[in-house]
Amino acid sequence: MNDAWKQCISILNDNHYDAYLVGGATRNFLLHLPVQDFDITTNATPTQIKKCFRNYRMLDIGIKHGTITIFINNTPYEITTYRIDMDYRDHRHPSKVVFSSQLKDDCMRRDFTMNAICYHPEQGYFDFFNGISDIENKIIRCIGNPNERFNEDALRILRAIRFSCQLQFTIEPITKKALLENKVLLKHISNERIQDELNKIFLSSSCAQKLFEYHDVLEVIIPECREISLSPKRLNKTYEMLSKCKPSIALRLSCLLHQLHEPALTSLTICKRLKYSNVLTKRVQVLLSVMNKPISSKFEFKLLLSQYSDFFEDILYFKCLIDTTLDENELFKQYQTIIQENECISLPQLDLKGNELLDLGYPKNQISTLLHECLYQVMQDKVPNKKMELITFLKTNK
Repeated sequence: MNDAWKQCISILNDNHYDAYLVGGATRNFLLHLPVQDFDITTNATPTQIKKCFRNYRMLDIGIKHGTITIFINNTPYEITTYRIDMDYRDHRHPSKVVFSSQLKDDCMRRDFTMNAICYHPEQGYFDFFNGISDIENKIIRCIGNPNERFNEDALRILRAIRFSCQLQFTIEPITKKALLENKVLLKHISNERIQDELNKIFLSSSCAQKLFEYHDVLEVIIPECREISLSPKRLNKTYEMLSKCKPSIALRLSCLLHQLHEPALTSLTICKRLKYSNVLTKRVQVLLSVMNKPISSKFEFKLLLSQYSDFFEDILYFKCLIDTTLDENELFKQYQTIIQENECISLPQLDLKGNELLDLGYPKNQISTLLHECLYQVMQDKVPNKKMELITFLKTNK
């Protein structure tokens, strides 16, 4: 673990303030996982924090909630005053925060026991809610009353499922019951935040298992998925594909949606609602629109490749998930052969150019159509990709 966080704690301690590493950093440290974000909690007020770190670059955009971000070697360290969150609005944000002098007060406002463990390099761990025990037993448990925690911040519902996916932890029964009872509160959460949590779920190793287990929650954020639940056969097919699919947001989202009515069209609505990028939205749409297109003939194969060369490997992979009778190795071997031998699948590869057709007297408004006709003939191996033979073909097929 990066040790600069100790420098932050040391500076605060030298100025007679308490300070501890808290949250995900401590949790991941205990789990022997990489740490991305270093959060430090302290009894120093924001003004006092700024004074302690006056010689460092800092950001105070979170000062309203007691957070000052300090940079050491260009790495950000968030230092936040002990606080109590008051009067949550919109099931997401506290309407105000009250600074506290007690470490336990700050820990009580957090979501899960495993995220409320504090650590000091010399004093060791401060674990008010048995988070270390829950980590050892692979359990996700809300701090205090889970109904209150989920009502305060409904995003915690998805966070619980996401942590369960990433860490292979079980959500303990009382927390799980409250999670399911409060699932409708996710309607209050912004689509951007929902997308962020969904992406982490899609990239996790137990994505299929957990989305199946919490399908009722998924239906709140993607109501279209209720259609899948109505058919056990379609539901099982969906999660069977998800369980086999490699970690990829586009591929796993496509697996999730492929059993819907008009999946390509429906996926556009879903991706736009969840604020996915145009690039990912297009990829999902293409995967779902071509999933049943035949590729048994070499021409069909080349035609699909010519249209979607940018992510053709994903298309082949997805089609093999859909149709288990397809030989994935043979399809990828065919694809590699076409690429390695530079077989003609696009207009730039054609040995006949538009200006040459113009010189031969063909009308400008027909050039594109004629070139595409030549390309299709070449791709079907009906005409060699040679200029004179292509010209002869055009002359004999006027």
